[in-house]
Amino acid sequence: MNHLIRARATDRDRDFEAHEARYFQSEKQRMDVFQASLYNFQREFQEEDDVQSAGERGRVKHFDDAMASFKGAFVNNIRRQEERYNEADAQHEETFRRTNAVREAIFSQGQQGRADAFKSAEEARAESA
Repeated sequence: MNHLIRARATDRDRDFEAHEARYFQSEKQRMDVFQASLYNFQREFQEEDDVQSAGERGRVKHFDDAMASFKGAFVNNIRRQEERYNEADAQHEETFRRTNAVREAIFSQGQQGRADAFKSAEEARAESA
């Protein structure tokens, strides 16, 4: 009878060990499936992120190119405005210089004419006196 109890205990131990082995095998398979699923999810997420990032990089590059173009146009407009201002300032200065020279010439002629008239009047008075 003792032998039967031992045999049942041994059978139970073997059944338990077999059941435990199946459990660990099943758990290992479950973990392998989980790891494969997690790897696939990460790979798909990375692929999607790469596609979105490529689109965003394209938009950012397009925006940066547009901003550089606008900045270039703005800088060119400012440069042209400064050139035009300097040209206009030089023309005004030249016009003022010429006008001032003509004014001085007219004033000198007027003064000379008055001096000549005064001298003529003096000579006429001196002769009549």
